[in-house]
Amino acid sequence: MFRCGCRSWWAGAAAACNIHRAGRHCPLCTIGAEGFWGVLGVIIAVQTVAAFSKLSLVRRALLALILFPVTGGLISLALGLYKEYWH
Repeated sequence: MFRCGCRSWWAGAAAACNIHRAGRHCPLCTIGAEGFWGVLGVIIAVQTVAAFSKLSLVRRALLALILFPVTGGLISLALGLYKEYWH
């Protein structure tokens, strides 16, 4: 989302993130460990609510899968706006 160089955990994580260079830094990487665990906790909580809803098993699974990028995207958007990443 931020084109900062971050990758999934198994592909190098923040090794290539712009946080290691001068200039504007990735909002997700600047929130520290507590912020990271907070974001992860919110995503997991939202998925847990979906997983234990009264929908059918297939619908619960699909909803939980869809909510991962949606929740992560909304949190990232909020952090980017709050930290004025795009200004």
